Order: sequence, then C-alpha cells, then structure tokens
Amino acid sequence: MIRFRCPTVGRTLVGVSKRGFKGEEKMSDRLSLSIFTIEVDGKPVVAFGARRYSEAQAICTDEQLRTKLSSLKSDAVPLCGDNAILRVRLAHPKEAARYRQATSQSTEDLMLVYLVKLDGPEDL
Repeated sequence: MIRFRCPTVGRTLVGVSKRGFKGEEKMSDRLSLSIFTIEVDGKPVVAFGARRYSEAQAICTDEQLRTKLSSLKSDAVPLCGDNAILRVRLAHPKEAARYRQATSQSTEDLMLVYLVKLDGPEDL
C-alpha cells in the first residue's frame, strides 16, 4: 500500500464536486465510500475508495498516477506501459476486502492498495 495525492480530485476526494453545482459538496459528504479498481490492460492493479464514479474516473485519468504506475514493477515488468489502457470499475468483492483490510484507519488522503506483488519496497 502507498499514499498518493491526486491533485486532480484534491485531498478529500470531493475536489471534483467543489467546482460543480451549489450544494453538491454537502451531498457528497453524506455518500458512503465505494471501492474501485483500476485495471491496466485488463489486469486489476490498484484498489481505492471514492464517493462517486466521476471521482474514480478522474483519479484513473490523472497523469501523475500513470507516471507512478509506470515507475513501479511487478516481476520486473512495469505496471503500466506507455500505450497501456487504464480503466476504472467497481471493485470485485475480494478486491474490496483487500482494500478494507489494508486501510483499517480513516484518513482524508487517497489510499491506493496494490493488487499485484510489487518489486522492491511497498511504500514507494
């Protein structure tokens, strides 16, 4: 598991709605956290929590995340190649359970849980 700040959506994961309609941010605060998975070329790589699909999509398309995934390796292969296709979806039950187990403490930071074995230290 690593900590990752996503400037696209902001620190509290409601950054997208802050530019939206009046009152939308208050409604977002009441929504429960859903667990999403980012697939790289069809392979589940990262699980994270977001309140809305639009926030999860913004995280998935963030260039800093792509750069981070490109710099990490699993079995000596980068997690994300230059032409890789990243796709976000709701996490499957086992992926969601792994995320919840790894993120037992509450935080406003975006927490990413890797679903693949990383080469080297986990906290990169």
